[in-house]
Amino acid sequence: MAACPDEFDVVATETDIHNPRAHTAHYYHASSTSRVLLRDDARHGLLWRALLAPRTLLASTLHGLSATFLPVGYPHSVREEYLVYQTWDTIQALCSYLRGILTTKAILEGSGVGSETASALSAAMNWVFRDGVGMSSSLLFSSLASVSFDGNVKEWRLFADIANDFGLTLDMLTGLPIFKPSFLLLTCISTVCKTMCGVAAGCTKSSITAHFALEGNIADVSAKENAQETAVTLLGICGGLFFAQWIASPTAAWPVFLFLTALHVYANYKGVVALQLFSLNTQRASLLIHHFLKHDVRSRSSNASSHSPPPFLLLTPSQVKTREKVYQPLWSWLLAQQPLMGCRVSDLSLPSSSHLSYLLFRVYTREKYLLSFSPSSGRLLVVFRTGASPQDELKAFFQAQAMRFLYPELTPRRAREEAGKERGREAAEWPSPMLMKAVLKSYEMTVHRFPVFWEALVDGGRKEGKEGGGKERWELKRVNLGTGGWRLMSGEEEHKKKR
Repeated sequence: MAACPDEFDVVATETDIHNPRAHTAHYYHASSTSRVLLRDDARHGLLWRALLAPRTLLASTLHGLSATFLPVGYPHSVREEYLVYQTWDTIQALCSYLRGILTTKAILEGSGVGSETASALSAAMNWVFRDGVGMSSSLLFSSLASVSFDGNVKEWRLFADIANDFGLTLDMLTGLPIFKPSFLLLTCISTVCKTMCGVAAGCTKSSITAHFALEGNIADVSAKENAQETAVTLLGICGGLFFAQWIASPTAAWPVFLFLTALHVYANYKGVVALQLFSLNTQRASLLIHHFLKHDVRSRSSNASSHSPPPFLLLTPSQVKTREKVYQPLWSWLLAQQPLMGCRVSDLSLPSSSHLSYLLFRVYTREKYLLSFSPSSGRLLVVFRTGASPQDELKAFFQAQAMRFLYPELTPRRAREEAGKERGREAAEWPSPMLMKAVLKSYEMTVHRFPVFWEALVDGGRKEGKEGGGKERWELKRVNLGTGGWRLMSGEEEHKKKR
């Protein structure tokens, strides 16, 4: 056996940067005069290789599994919550597959399989009609909801699986004798639910994949996601063979189905809340702005005399994550709590063109947006001018939140009542003095405080040496505030465009 060389004899060291568990090999000269390179395992001979073999086998096995199911460079190439999310996603996928076995059995029984009175043509026509309803609902749902998928990734991901659970429950009902007359109706509604699940899950999956890919490795992350799904399917097939035989009667099937459904919902919820997104939607932007305004007013009042620097002004992405509620976007939509962004001028229901001129040339002269109330609903409406940037969108949203901060009692219902008081007055006295005061006061706060908020946001939350945004900053290239596509172009801008 060759003698162990000193450190200066080592020529090179070889390791796998994608597999920290792999054995590190050292190359050295066989002798002081030889130019032949030997590995360290060759240096130690057969005994060393025999002792190293079990460790090498385990490391090779782990490396093979990692290369198959985890992105290259894991964990540094993906977000921190990747493994947690994928674990819960695997559990929910397995639950869905096992429930699919039960629902397929119920659908076949409901369609008449095994019954002498059943007609193959009738069953085929039911299937064709059901598929047609599913395709039509897919087109309708995509056209209505596609705009909000990017803004509410977590909420739509959870909605997709709850819709799928509802559809699978309807499939289970088709196997009961009491619901056989309503077989076609139940299967059509079930198909609509599962179609919505497919559209919402597919769209949000692409956004989540892009979120996880830290190094632009979207294709690799997507490929490993498909590998995980394939492994779950194979596991479901193996388990399903025994599962179907074990649960033969409907009496035993329903408790198991309900248990798997409950586990499926829980796994989806845990996976969704584990996501820490860095894009700004209405809920995250609202949390950031309200926290900023609350602490900004407090810090300015306490430091007015001392002139000491204010503390950090922004919440970190992890702090916002703990404050997010998956039901909040739906609740805000039902109560009309958030402004309607990117609407038309006609939606403002202005009594005359002079009121539009007042907003354009007196109030929002230097802005790329107009903000006012809807007289019919009391909801805040925002009209954008041509050339409005994501910063302008966030500024308009900032003013809407500043109004809620300054006038918490000014709910849409109260605003609607105030607007209704003016209908009997002359047009020159519209809108309500209270509503106009709220608009002007909130705009004044926006003019003075939004630049501070935006600067801290761009700097990652750092203000006066204090860090509030963390190492990973908020993504500001695009804000997902549900902004519509309507833009207002003044006469001068239109004339310049024609020239």
